[in-house]
Amino acid sequence: MIKDLNPETCREVLKLVKIKLFGIPGFHLNRFNISIENPVAFSELIKLAFEQSSVDLGEILLKDGKIEKKYFILLNGKRIDEMGNLEASISPGDTLIINRMLLGG
Repeated sequence: MIKDLNPETCREVLKLVKIKLFGIPGFHLNRFNISIENPVAFSELIKLAFEQSSVDLGEILLKDGKIEKKYFILLNGKRIDEMGNLEASISPGDTLIINRMLLGG
């Protein structure tokens, strides 16, 4: 257990959105955090990811302004396509799992 936890550090951690990528060439098992103050649309988080981490989620996920069907995205364990796709609200403390669908047996 951490004894001397700085209150400022706690506030910063609470602002993070955790992003985990699986099955994406060049980014498989990549994990990073994006800092946000208030809820934002997933489309805005895509831009913030590039600004804060240099991971261009737009280049990876989008085609013609829409999420490509080959990606399965979960927001806190729920499918993002059932929550508005690019308009889904992402809040501080949320977790996004982005998985490329793979076929085979």
